[in-house]
Amino acid sequence: MAAPTLTTSAVLASTAARQGLGAQPFAGDIPALASALVGLHATEPTSIYLSAWARLASFTRDDMERALFEERGVVRWLAMRRTLWVVAADDVPLVHQACAPRLLGPEERRLRQLMVLGGLADEVGASARAAQIEADILAVVGELEQAFGTDISARVPEMKTTYPYALDKPYGGRFSLGSRINSVVCLRGGMVRTKPKGGWRSNQYSYALRERWLPGVDPESMDPAEARCGLVRRYVQAFGPVSLDDVQWWTGFTKGQVRQAVVALGTQLAPVRVQGEHEEQWLPAEGVEDVLSAVPLDATRVSLLPTLDPLVMATKHRRRLMDAEGYALLHDRNGNAGPSILAGGRVVGGWVQRSDGPVVWRLFEDLGAEATHALEAQAARLEVFLEGERVMPNFPTPLMRELRN
Repeated sequence: MAAPTLTTSAVLASTAARQGLGAQPFAGDIPALASALVGLHATEPTSIYLSAWARLASFTRDDMERALFEERGVVRWLAMRRTLWVVAADDVPLVHQACAPRLLGPEERRLRQLMVLGGLADEVGASARAAQIEADILAVVGELEQAFGTDISARVPEMKTTYPYALDKPYGGRFSLGSRINSVVCLRGGMVRTKPKGGWRSNQYSYALRERWLPGVDPESMDPAEARCGLVRRYVQAFGPVSLDDVQWWTGFTKGQVRQAVVALGTQLAPVRVQGEHEEQWLPAEGVEDVLSAVPLDATRVSLLPTLDPLVMATKHRRRLMDAEGYALLHDRNGNAGPSILAGGRVVGGWVQRSDGPVVWRLFEDLGAEATHALEAQAARLEVFLEGERVMPNFPTPLMRELRN
């Protein structure tokens, strides 16, 4: 049987609906949202708040604080593409076992190299020294219950060791090993990032022992191959139709691992074609009819999405969401997406918050009076949510530079 061909408008409408960006907000709490999206991008600290704000009705920053630090239904975790995410606590074994085995070896090798560069160990003794430092870190974090990097380095002096990097470049210098070591310890599952110093815009996280912060959650309770299959299925369910190149890019898996997962999933995935796109793509088998019957979104359904929003970052090329001109304006040279305006399921412009507080934007096309009024209302709503605090992403894009000047 030939793969069905889906219209772009139906695909955009269906994807937006699954994301809580369609006609109705997402029907669930923060852990359910994180699970449905397979994680919220957390490299930019404020993005997790703004991605949830765009999808959940009556969302407040306190809601995210409770979910992260009191109820602990979600947690920051290093996973796909060595990126920091906020994932549902129940999904930790899935994302950890799918991603950590591939990430950990290179990260440990790089740490040993930097220890040698910093004079902390020679090549022969670097592994043993790293293991001892990790044990010392976990002992400090266990004793203090929650510890910031400064608390750890005060008790584990090796954390203050510096190494040279690109000394002949303007961005070069000597950098501390501390954050690199903590990242490896977190990637191994020994501790987790918890409440930051300085509020919701800060990435100066404290750390807690994983078994104390998430009792009953065993990151290694899944088989890695099973976890990779599960992660691929969850990704396709959240963002499909997607190509195999999209799956590889988003997961960070090898091509072989992606093919193995797709073969293992078998009839759980259905091949489809999208109008105007050449490559074969995939949807969960039970989701094909939902896309075929999806009603195109009205352009008056407008959402303001933050830097690194999961929807915009979900695929490799993003041609379905925007044209080449829009892509060039909304992304930095590494492919990081800046703040975007979604209307009718497509990215139609970008926004930024000026230094004096107002949210300003540029559209790539005329939306008409009604949609423009909806955009103005969303911008005013966002200013209320920000409560006078400024959100300045760490990934400046050409459009952000243009608008904030």
